[in-house]
Amino acid sequence: MFPPAQAGIELVGRLDPLGYNYAGLCSATKKGLHVHSGYQFPLIWLRDSCQCPNCIHPDNKQKLFSSGELDAEAKLDSASVREDLGPEPVLEVRWGGLGLNRESSGGSHTSHYPFSWLTANAPFDASGSPRPHFELPKHQLWSGREFSEVHNFIPYDEFMDPSKGGLYRALVQMAEYGLFFLEGVPIEDSKVTEVASRIGVVYNTFYGASWDVRSVPNAENIAYTSLSLGLHMDLCYFEAPPGLQFLHCLQNSVEGGTSIFLDSFKAAMMFRERHPDHFAVLEQVPVTFHYYNNNRHFRYRSPTFITTDPNEPLIVRYAPPFQGPMEFGHPDEVGPFYRAMAKFEQYLSNPALQFQLTLQPGQVAVFHNRRVLHARTAFDGSSGLRHLKGTYVLYDDFKSCLRSEIARHR
Repeated sequence: MFPPAQAGIELVGRLDPLGYNYAGLCSATKKGLHVHSGYQFPLIWLRDSCQCPNCIHPDNKQKLFSSGELDAEAKLDSASVREDLGPEPVLEVRWGGLGLNRESSGGSHTSHYPFSWLTANAPFDASGSPRPHFELPKHQLWSGREFSEVHNFIPYDEFMDPSKGGLYRALVQMAEYGLFFLEGVPIEDSKVTEVASRIGVVYNTFYGASWDVRSVPNAENIAYTSLSLGLHMDLCYFEAPPGLQFLHCLQNSVEGGTSIFLDSFKAAMMFRERHPDHFAVLEQVPVTFHYYNNNRHFRYRSPTFITTDPNEPLIVRYAPPFQGPMEFGHPDEVGPFYRAMAKFEQYLSNPALQFQLTLQPGQVAVFHNRRVLHARTAFDGSSGLRHLKGTYVLYDDFKSCLRSEIARHR
């Protein structure tokens, strides 16, 4: 028998029809099942979430009806716990009809919900509060000193070998800190995409599947010069900027060229706590980001801070090199915006929040492009050679890989 404490849901016997209570442990009402020791399951949610082969295709795992087809008055005939259907108890729900508004909706329907599935997917706890699902490791906000205390290079062979756990360590550190480093990566042009492919599909942009960061004449991007490059995120002029950026050092014998990283979430939280009015301005006034070069014209407007996204508690967009002429909704926005941005940039320029590292050949910096700002000090191109190879991976691919690795390491 599956232990109740482990399941997070009481083992109960057969439930009487609507409106009756079974031994005070679980009640069925017109609104749903309420397991008093754990979670609440609205009836229409249960019907919408049925996992049977008639509702979820057994091969492609795709849903075979829409939520709009559900009968809002779906009736539960009975519910009981079955212990003869597999290795764990299963909640069996028999419905009064198919529960769908279809012409051929006659007959009945039976749903089965393993207790582990219920505890993993319950929409509400016992008090009715929503429950988050598929939680990833929590963000750990950091200053330069705080990241220095956790920073360790992950060996390339441990990262690439599934049996050595390096990928798992890297993914967890990325989820928590938005930044990790590899060492011992072979000095070959193709290695940066090989490393990235360990996490997800390489994201091919107009820069190509990978790109070279080195000083060249008539550069189409300030990164391809020897100039100082201020803190920024890449591709903010895209609707969805890439999530992970990889920079593989192939050569570095120049004077200067130190890489700088900063946790924008840490800076934003400090800024909001101390200057809530300025933070509110940067939440409300969108910034125009653009790229207008080589017959390409990308353009996207977004506030600096977004706190209303249902998937991410905080989104930051900051890229001064790619900022276009501002477009204000009203003249009254102009002064407050520039004052707020000037105050925020005081936090970004604080050396205590920055982690600095001069990449050496064979090292790779991997960072969350939509969280960790990156920069580079100027370097003397006549003093040697500096050549980095870069690529991107979507953040969705990273999260998918992380969830799979978490499941594999349980």
